[in-house]
Amino acid sequence: MTIRKIPVYTPSTEHLLEIKIDDIANTLSDFSDSDNNYTLLENTNYVVRGTLDIPKNTFTVPFLRTDTSRKCYMIATIDDNNNFEIALNFKTGGEWIVNTELLNSELPEPMFRIAEHTFKVV
Repeated sequence: MTIRKIPVYTPSTEHLLEIKIDDIANTLSDFSDSDNNYTLLENTNYVVRGTLDIPKNTFTVPFLRTDTSRKCYMIATIDDNNNFEIALNFKTGGEWIVNTELLNSELPEPMFRIAEHTFKVV
């Protein structure tokens, strides 16, 4: 008897606008932040910067705490020069993530794509 695997449908994200994070200001200097993993202090202000090719805009970005599935929302702004900025301030420690699925979860239609980023908040 031969068992055939049914292919899983994975929607393409190529048509979505890519958000690229270029810099996160104020991360802890004693930690090696690489591969989209960052170590931050809770209740501290950080600024994420990147580019996004859309007109001037403001929207919320949901972050998910991995152990409790609690969401935290931060405000993203895009200026006239397509500069993207999010002010981060996680009020509780834990591991927080943002990815394409979360980013689009509360939009009427998917609009953005982003590599998964992990924030270890201590």
